[in-house]
Amino acid sequence: GFVFWIGTHGGAWGFGKAARSARMLLDVNGPGLYRRNKELMSPEDYAAWKQDIRKRSREIPLVIDYDPVEVVYEDEDLLAVVKPCGLKIHPAHRFVGGTLVNRVHGYLGSAPFTLHRIDQSTSGIVLMAKRKGPVLSEMSRLFREKEIKKEYLALVDTPLDDNVMETGKTFLIDAPIARDDDDLFARKVCRDSEDRKEAKTEVWPMENGRSVSLVRAMPITGRTHQIRLHLRHAGYPIVGDPAYGPRGPWLNPDDIESRSQLRLHAWKLNFKHPVTKEDVTLTAAPSLDFLRAMKIHGLALDALPLESAHT
Repeated sequence: GFVFWIGTHGGAWGFGKAARSARMLLDVNGPGLYRRNKELMSPEDYAAWKQDIRKRSREIPLVIDYDPVEVVYEDEDLLAVVKPCGLKIHPAHRFVGGTLVNRVHGYLGSAPFTLHRIDQSTSGIVLMAKRKGPVLSEMSRLFREKEIKKEYLALVDTPLDDNVMETGKTFLIDAPIARDDDDLFARKVCRDSEDRKEAKTEVWPMENGRSVSLVRAMPITGRTHQIRLHLRHAGYPIVGDPAYGPRGPWLNPDDIESRSQLRLHAWKLNFKHPVTKEDVTLTAAPSLDFLRAMKIHGLALDALPLESAHT
C-alpha cells in the first residue's frame, strides 16, 4: 500500500501538497479512510491532524527576502506588484525563501495575504492584501465570484486567420478542463472526464507578426493553466510554453531567444475598491524579454504600455 508521511516542520503552503497526497489514498484504503504512516485515519481524525499541522507550521517564521519588488499600486490595505517570469508566488515551506511572498514580506515588513495566483512561468500583476480584515474578506469574495477582470497578453505560434484579424472581433474558447492522468501537474481539455470543469476564455486578436501573433486573453473562469490550454486547443499554442507548446528540431533556431520563456503576461486587472468604491485598473508593462521577443517576430511595440500604471 501507499505510505504517507509529513514532518511537523512543513510550511503552510508545503502542507497543502502533503494533504493532497493524503487524499489520494481515499480509493486505496476504502471509503472515508486516510493513511498516515501505517495508521488508517477517519475523516474526523484527518481533519484534526490537518489543523494541528497547520497550527504548528504557522509558528515557524516566514523567511524574509530583500530583493526589490516592482510596485504597481499601493494603499493602506492593498498592494499590487509585478511578478517576474520564473519566480514562484509561495514558498514550499515557511523556512524556504526565494519567492514573491518572501520579497513582499521584506518590502512591507510583514507577511502579505495573496488574493490570487499566476503560474510560476507567467509574469505580471499579483494583487495582495496587507492584513486581515474586511478588505481581505471582500477582495477574496470578488475573486471567488469572478467579479475581478483579468487580462493577459500572449505571443502565440501560427498567425491568426485573416478573417479573424480583419474583423478584429473577440472569439470565445469554451472547452472544459480536467486533470491529465498521465501527468500529475498537467491539465487537458476533455469533455468526457468525470472531474472536468467548465472553462471559458475570451480572446482578442491584436497583431500578426512573422509566424507569431499577439493576442489579449481574458479568462472568464479560473482553471489551472486555462489560457495556455485553451489557446493550444484553438490551434494557437503560446510561444515558449514548456508543457503545452510546440517543440522539436524543426523550430527555427533564430527563434531560440524568443522561446526561452513562456510568453504569457498578466497585463491588466480591474476591480471595484472595497473602501473607496472607485473603479481601479492596474496595468503591468511587459518585461524587456517579452518586448524583445515581439521585436524578433516583427510585432510593433507601440500598442503596449512601456510603464506600469494604475487608474
